[in-house]
Amino acid sequence: MTIKSKMILLSVSLAAAITMLLSLCSVAAADAQNEIAFSDISGHWAEAQIKEAVSAGFVTGYTDGTFKPNATITGAEFLSMMVKALQYPVETAAVDESWFAPFQKAATSRGLYKDDYSSGLDKPITRSEISSTIVRATHNALFETMIKEEMQRAFPADAFINDPVRKAIEAGPDFTGDFDFIYEHPEQVIADLQQALASVKKRIPPQLITDAEECKKNEKMCGYFISVDQSDIEDLMKRLQKSLDPLLKLKTDQIISQNRMIYEAASRGLLTGTTPGELSLHSKVTRAQAVTFINRVVAFNSGERYQTNKYTVAAAEVAWHKTNMMTVVPRYFSAYTGNEFDDQGWSSTSINKLASCTTKSFIAIDLDDPNDPNRKWLTDDLKWGEYPNFYSLKGVNGYALLSISEINYKQQPASYHNSCSIVLDNQDWYDIRNSPDTIIDAKQPQTQYVIGVVDKEGVRLKPKEIAGSPAIQVSGYIIPKSFSSKKPFNLYYQPIDNVTGGTPLKPIYHSYMNDKFE
Repeated sequence: MTIKSKMILLSVSLAAAITMLLSLCSVAAADAQNEIAFSDISGHWAEAQIKEAVSAGFVTGYTDGTFKPNATITGAEFLSMMVKALQYPVETAAVDESWFAPFQKAATSRGLYKDDYSSGLDKPITRSEISSTIVRATHNALFETMIKEEMQRAFPADAFINDPVRKAIEAGPDFTGDFDFIYEHPEQVIADLQQALASVKKRIPPQLITDAEECKKNEKMCGYFISVDQSDIEDLMKRLQKSLDPLLKLKTDQIISQNRMIYEAASRGLLTGTTPGELSLHSKVTRAQAVTFINRVVAFNSGERYQTNKYTVAAAEVAWHKTNMMTVVPRYFSAYTGNEFDDQGWSSTSINKLASCTTKSFIAIDLDDPNDPNRKWLTDDLKWGEYPNFYSLKGVNGYALLSISEINYKQQPASYHNSCSIVLDNQDWYDIRNSPDTIIDAKQPQTQYVIGVVDKEGVRLKPKEIAGSPAIQVSGYIIPKSFSSKKPFNLYYQPIDNVTGGTPLKPIYHSYMNDKFE
């Protein structure tokens, strides 16, 4: 038998041994789960999740043979379970330390915990509080995937291997890195390029052009002349940064605030709703829910992705910045344009100082979706259109965008107040609406129209006011589903009583049509 044959036989034998070992481990794990028996989990909705968590070793039951799946869990207990599940190294507690101190140190050092459990570590944790932990726990895994996909899009492997700038840099003496790292570790490639740039500047310093005749020939060359080597490195660095910087900004933005992390947890499928459109953020987390959340985090980091519930994500977006429009109408309003939605300063006072108004939310509703929980705002008296034609919202193919505003009156008003609201415009919508050739289709609007209740004179639509203290006013727009525009979609906050435009509107967002959404 030749040496090569022996090596092949050895490789096959080793592979067979590994396969058998993995199979035995799988059987052992399955047997271990089958052997896990608590007196209070049989038939429980989380029975399988509890067995999986106990088998993984990050949670145990009680000495009396129970698991207590419906008992609440403290912040310290949840965080220690997460640290174990993520297999962070944990030091032994010092004599004067609590059992939890080493787990808190491990979680803090890894950026998993930032002293942001408002209830306190020794109190039952809420669904809102755990969102920050599960987002941070999956953050690196998510962005590793996103960055790799973006690098593959910006630098396709079959084309980048022959990129003339890359080949020129590799042929020079200054770059000592590896361009094959560009997909997995682009920041390392940038660091290597920066080092190469310093090397080439030292080797071929930029030259100051002082020849007046040369300057006349090419004004761009008046000043410092740089080498081709330097130009190539700077060019590739710019291309890399252009693709990478928006993702790095997004990575930071997503963990800036608690409300943003609630949205991110829902959009990753890690935080689910208790009922359609209901997050129950202040509800206490049970032990069964805790292990389910943690199991999802571990699976997410291993590459599994979860189907999201659009009503849950929409509700989480409202919790984030008072609107769900990016979830419900992504074609018009993309979540990540670099232009953050400004949800601050949505309050104003009437001209006579007797009324104050705050827009609480700007809600998007798919009029074709009979199960949308926000349909509660679509009462029969709300109409859309323009004088003299006003139509019902029932059976219409389009989106409703509603401002939900609160008005506080110091005294009973003698006359009607125009509510504060969110104003939306697009130049193409305006042109179509004002064209003499436009015919309104009662079931399929072609452009943007006002939503409201018909006034007593029957000539205009005004916000609907729901009596109470404070009073609630509902107003908004209907917009088409089938529409295309190259012009921006602009949103503004309009103060109370400002229909004549006496006070400047406050810009809060603008976006462009995103054609990847139908």
